[in-house]
Amino acid sequence: MIRTLCLSMAALAVLSAGAASAHRARSAVRQAPAAAAAQPAAPSVPAQTAAPQPPIGYAQAVILIRAALTSVEQANEASDYNVMYALGSKGFQRANPPARLAQTFAPLKAYNLNGVLALEPQFTQQPVLTADGMMAMAGYFTNGAYRINFQLAYTPEDKHWKLFGISAGVQPIAAH
Repeated sequence: MIRTLCLSMAALAVLSAGAASAHRARSAVRQAPAAAAAQPAAPSVPAQTAAPQPPIGYAQAVILIRAALTSVEQANEASDYNVMYALGSKGFQRANPPARLAQTFAPLKAYNLNGVLALEPQFTQQPVLTADGMMAMAGYFTNGAYRINFQLAYTPEDKHWKLFGISAGVQPIAAH
């Protein structure tokens, strides 16, 4: 996993991506103390076997990504993080009360994340199952002058993939 994005799926629940930059939003929120501090390893595949099938298809992954980033945008627009909190997994809720989500995602208020609804994500990590049974994925959307980075972790709960961890950040695109 890319360390510069500062996301350890098992240890962090919500954070914002990126290295320190005057133009980049940044924040972090820790997961509940019971979570492991080490980042889960991706499952290894022996050379003689076929690559494992992703846990979900492309269309479902896009829906989950857009829903997560749209929840950040809507919470920022309304200054109300209760719905985002309620839709998260139990572990996400334990670690991230609405006030903490507000503090975490406030730096992203300066950006419009709604572009993710019309843009196609570019995956830097396709959806994979981690050793602890979570699903992780990462990538970005290019929206005009900036790039919207994301890393997401979901846990199976109540027969659905529920948000366990989110990293969202904005990175300016260098002019050529």
